Amino acid sequence: MNITWQSHQGQQRRSNNDAVAIGYVDKCIQQTAVASEQRYLLAIVVDAAEKSHRGQVFAQHWANTIIHKATNTSAYTTPKLLIELMQQQQKRLRQQYLHDIASYCLLRLELNSGSFQLLNIGDCQAGIQCGNNIDWLVTPHQINQHYLTRSLNAKRFLRPDSIESTLAPNDRLLLCTDGYWHEHLQQKVPAKQLADDASVLTISHGQQCLTMNTDTYNLFVSYR
Repeated sequence: MNITWQSHQGQQRRSNNDAVAIGYVDKCIQQTAVASEQRYLLAIVVDAAEKSHRGQVFAQHWANTIIHKATNTSAYTTPKLLIELMQQQQKRLRQQYLHDIASYCLLRLELNSGSFQLLNIGDCQAGIQCGNNIDWLVTPHQINQHYLTRSLNAKRFLRPDSIESTLAPNDRLLLCTDGYWHEHLQQKVPAKQLADDASVLTISHGQQCLTMNTDTYNLFVSYR
């Protein structure tokens, strides 16, 4: 897969509170006399609210923790099990991130077939881009740009929405924060004038390549 990460701090933010983690799983599982190959990509984009000085650390912690544990523990191979993993990790947020909230969009992409599942909560967005057109897949959990109806938080675990689709050979899959899809793409605000942090992870078929353009150390990668 060809993957690009772009992430930049908004002019009205103290820090860039967006983060991404990517995990590759490529292994052969022996089941009785039949061996099955598992090749898939995991990715999660996280956008933490600037409610405290820990927003940046919170986003990076959630992204890195979920993908690292999912790729290094063979049990978490389905969307249902990934939700169980996030529910377990959410309980541990109370010690350090009691007052922080975030949005996220988690992707599980089959590398052979291109079929994928999305798990999302908050106002992160995902879409399939064909040419100049983007087919947005997610309904954000928000009343307006400043109020989320559902979020990742330490007080209560909320199950994310689940969406399934397929990435065609010539299309691109976008996972992005609201500073990118809402302020930049929909409101047409130039990139250098954005008030909010704006980040987008772009995934397409092709030679395995990972590039980034970010002003913050907010990309994490795990292999298995």
